[in-house]
Amino acid sequence: MPPKGRGSRMFGVGPAELVIVLVVALLVFGPKRLPEIGRSLGAAMRQLRQASNDFTSLINSTEFDEPDEPSTVEESKRRNTNTKAGE
Repeated sequence: MPPKGRGSRMFGVGPAELVIVLVVALLVFGPKRLPEIGRSLGAAMRQLRQASNDFTSLINSTEFDEPDEPSTVEESKRRNTNTKAGE
């Protein structure tokens, strides 16, 4: 939980830390490559979000059947008793 009174924090990084990271990225990659890296990062995040949404919709649309095995010990005993009586 972020400390109170520190303003808006995204991913545990405050505005001052975010500015420092952006300045370092600008110095390392340069002004020409920075937009390209931003586009690549945005595309990767978009693909990850789409894959997550697809997986979630697949899980939600799948119907789950009841298990064939008894769920309690009593049901198991009843099933075994009925099987032996019918033999």
